[in-house]
Amino acid sequence: MLRTEILSRMGEPKDSITAFAWEQETWATKVKYSKLLREHLSNYETKYERPPSIAEAIQEAIFLLSTFSEIGHVNFKLFNGEGADSPQKAQELNKMARKEVNSIRAFLRKYKR
Repeated sequence: MLRTEILSRMGEPKDSITAFAWEQETWATKVKYSKLLREHLSNYETKYERPPSIAEAIQEAIFLLSTFSEIGHVNFKLFNGEGADSPQKAQELNKMARKEVNSIRAFLRKYKR
């Protein structure tokens, strides 16, 4: 929040100010489609006090993708609709999880070589 306030006072247009430095990287365009990967990379920058490199972002994406097949993980439960009140809710959770998985895979397809 402080960074945004300082940059806006310096005359930077508010729509061009992002909260995290990694969001300015050219590879970050594909990340915007995955809420979980965005959160993961933002937490990475907060923890290490520097933006992740593309190699580190790829490693984070691979790790995050693996959590969807890790039994007992929240993402596994989301993907399988566990804990849903009704079959419709389970389908909604599964659909949301599939969208995240597809977004992460699209990011990896584009940048993992």
